[in-house]
Amino acid sequence: MVTISFVHLQSIDSVFVVILDSYFESATLFIYFFQMFFFALWLEVVVLVPLSYLFIFDSKVSLWFTD
Repeated sequence: MVTISFVHLQSIDSVFVVILDSYFESATLFIYFFQMFFFALWLEVVVLVPLSYLFIFDSKVSLWFTD
């Protein structure tokens, strides 16, 4: 269950990158992107990275934290 959560978060990050590439001209979507992007970064740095040290994952899961 934990592994599925991490995969889902990585997918959300990819979707935000696509939105930025497609709608860079739109100021509203640009601001919305950065609000959500920085929230996702905060979630990864503050929550997921410490979790990676608290729990033992297999090598595939550990690689996601090094991207």
